[in-house]
Amino acid sequence: MLQALIGPISSLLEKAIPDSDLRRKLTHEIATMAEKNAHEQIKAQLEINKTEAQHNSLFVSGWRPAVGWTCCLGMAANFLIIPMTNFALALASSNISSR
Repeated sequence: MLQALIGPISSLLEKAIPDSDLRRKLTHEIATMAEKNAHEQIKAQLEINKTEAQHNSLFVSGWRPAVGWTCCLGMAANFLIIPMTNFALALASSNISSR
């Protein structure tokens, strides 16, 4: 989204700042601003993750693995267990009806 604003901003800078070196420097800083901000947010989240993982309470440090296991079990049930059970039940009912 920020990349779409760089063109109009650089054209405004051309009108406002006659020095080409300063204008290029400002344009570059504006262009890298979003990347710097995203990098800082990722670093802050990593620190939070480290602190949560080292916590003694299972309710703080164990919520991520619990969500992971819940998702894995839900996917296994939805894509493996239930379809295989339905297939086995369909086979069993067809064997019963053919007798």
